[in-house]
Amino acid sequence: METRRKEAAEAMAAGAKHEKTTLTKWKPDWESALAEYERAGTCFKGLKDHASAGTAFAKAANAAYKCEILAAAGKHYESAAQMHRDAKDLSAAADMYDRSAACYFEDGSVDRGADVLVKGARVIEDADAERATSFIERAVQAWKEDDTKPIEFSVETYKAAVSFHLRARRLREAIDVLEELLEAHAALRQPTGAAKCALSIVVARLHADDYMGAHTWLGALEADLSRAEIARQEEVATARELLDAFASQSDETLAAVVGKRVFIYLDAQALKLARELTLQAAAVPVEHVGPRGRNAAPTVALESFGASSLPLPPPPPLPGDCLLYTSPSPRDGLL
Repeated sequence: METRRKEAAEAMAAGAKHEKTTLTKWKPDWESALAEYERAGTCFKGLKDHASAGTAFAKAANAAYKCEILAAAGKHYESAAQMHRDAKDLSAAADMYDRSAACYFEDGSVDRGADVLVKGARVIEDADAERATSFIERAVQAWKEDDTKPIEFSVETYKAAVSFHLRARRLREAIDVLEELLEAHAALRQPTGAAKCALSIVVARLHADDYMGAHTWLGALEADLSRAEIARQEEVATARELLDAFASQSDETLAAVVGKRVFIYLDAQALKLARELTLQAAAVPVEHVGPRGRNAAPTVALESFGASSLPLPPPPPLPGDCLLYTSPSPRDGLL
């Protein structure tokens, strides 16, 4: 072990020496420095000296960048991030994930850059939620702006972003990414995947107290002829049943719908949201409340839209001596 540690220290010193200039060496020897820092990082990693390994790999990444080997720079920054993560230095880990992604993006590797940002977000999610969110948003935005990679490469990033936002109850952000994911599945002719997104969107909108938003959005999907194959999927039918359960204001109906097996194939966080739904999650407008759901006659709902609603009362009977006036017509002989 001491021999390995000595080798690591010597490699670090040699790498630093290659970075320097002298009267006879006008430029740093970055290639030699890269090799030495890689060797040092490997030694420190074997010794489980994670902090020192992180430093060595970060220096290797810098040397690779100076050599304009961007893929290697991204890889070494990612290794440095992993070492700092294992050393419990999450701030340093986040910095390394950030630099790794930047190298991959500069190299044109959108998929690898987005993947690194997602990994970084997961690592720092509890310690720095704001920065983790920015990582996720940058990963999603990178795919939105890219037109060089096949669209199927973006799917995993979108799925990770959906799970991340739902876990933090950032429902609006989750819905936005779900809509992007639905479009990706549709472009790939994967109607089941798109339908899962549709059901998840309805669940998220209901949790966000947006019954009418869910109702309008799903109605547009069902009416869009270009989405007919998606609309025929079980998940979309279940989404409609979910809205009808809210319209009926029946706890038993809602429980029966969210208990369906179809939900277990959603993202784990979407499933959790569905299981947590209650009629109090989203207020239903008066004109949508009724035992027949979206087609029900108008009713007067209780203010809380809770367990029951009251039908409109019948009109009062006319008094016996009340005469109804009707406009004259030519048949009456009065015109």
